[in-house]
Amino acid sequence: MRTVRGVSGGVDIMEPREVYYALKEAWKEMDEISVILREGWNLISIPLILDDNSVDNVFADISYSFLFSYDSEWKVPTEINYTIGYWIDADNDDILTVKGLEPVDTIINLNDGWNLVGYPYLEEKDVSELFENNIVYSYNGSWSSYIPGRTFNSLQILKAGLGYWVKK
Repeated sequence: MRTVRGVSGGVDIMEPREVYYALKEAWKEMDEISVILREGWNLISIPLILDDNSVDNVFADISYSFLFSYDSEWKVPTEINYTIGYWIDADNDDILTVKGLEPVDTIINLNDGWNLVGYPYLEEKDVSELFENNIVYSYNGSWSSYIPGRTFNSLQILKAGLGYWVKK
């Protein structure tokens, strides 16, 4: 069997369809997102799979004082994950621009209680589509919320680049 190098696991070149799909995935075009950071605290997420997801790489050009995540306890992350939300204390107004691949078939696992989650999609979605029976809060300079059964909710659309508090 002859294989194509640079493609995960190698692909039998005698199977053209296999080669085509393997190379198509290997050369997939990168997506880009720009996340606006305001001076002070921002609740963000990065909805992409990154080649180098280390905090040092992702935030290399951003001046910030603190970066936290929450998963049953507060943590100082060393890597960025597209299903996790992050609190970042930006030292000034800035724009965080990153490139990566949009995740496919993403599942957001929720623990009992409060969860700080990332929004792993580039397109906007109605909050009730993902969190129909959950309380959801967002912070983007001010707080907005979605509470099931409430007549008016200030949070109606989930957006790429923002993080969310979700109660299961």
